[in-house]
Amino acid sequence: QRQGFRYLARHMVMEGLIPSTDTFFYLTAEEVVSLCDGDRNPLILSKARHRKRLYPKIDKYKFEEFLKGPEMRPRNFDDSIIPPNLGTGMIQMRGTPVSNGSVKARVCVSEDITDADNIQPGDILITYSTDIGWSPYFPLLSGIITEIGGTISHGAVIAREYGIPSLIAVEGACSAFTTGDICVLDTQTQTITKVE
Repeated sequence: QRQGFRYLARHMVMEGLIPSTDTFFYLTAEEVVSLCDGDRNPLILSKARHRKRLYPKIDKYKFEEFLKGPEMRPRNFDDSIIPPNLGTGMIQMRGTPVSNGSVKARVCVSEDITDADNIQPGDILITYSTDIGWSPYFPLLSGIITEIGGTISHGAVIAREYGIPSLIAVEGACSAFTTGDICVLDTQTQTITKVE
């Protein structure tokens, strides 16, 4: 299906309907049909350019695991997650332990796999969630914190296999901590605490 869309996008560029194949992916299905039917309304391409400019911000939105009702407001829509401050710059957040242990180490905040190159051996990884793409990095880690997940989610299962201390459901952790913070991850107290 994706190859078919790319094929159509290339032909629309050759016909002069859109400026680049990239533009195609910011059009609605109705707009593609309109353009192919001869509609030359400049508003169509203007909307596509606007969506393209908005995409980087919208792509960072984080949603609840389960949505109820018609409103689907992102958790980080206003970026107002304020972590508990224990004074003197210490921040502490709670989560659900899925692999036991305690470690004090440098934190690496990677909201998604594209930031994984920043991981150093011995880091505590703080991320939104993990999938199989993260697997090569697990042997480098001394701890794992995820904002979402369950006891049988990918990160939890792999953390147990490697014996890496891990907390899940630490909502807002990616915003609360910064790469380079020194933190204590303690699954007995169910906390991650910034100490330096």
